[in-house]
Amino acid sequence: MKPNLLILDDDLPDGRGGDLARELRSNERLADIPLVVCTAAHPIRCAEIGSWAPVISKPFDLVEIDAFLAVTRSRSYRQPAG
Repeated sequence: MKPNLLILDDDLPDGRGGDLARELRSNERLADIPLVVCTAAHPIRCAEIGSWAPVISKPFDLVEIDAFLAVTRSRSYRQPAG
């Protein structure tokens, strides 16, 4: 069983959500799970994460996240490992 969508925060207690997104993308069984990374990080970090997953900047409101997730669920973000 796979989740329909993962929402990761880039500032996790045990690591960074953007790094976890990169790991998920490199795993053949998990690479096709849609995911989003939320962050309040500097734009350079956002660009780095964006190569692995869509990024939404904090703070955001419910209307913004709802629209963002609708678009994210409708696309494939699978990237080649590496």
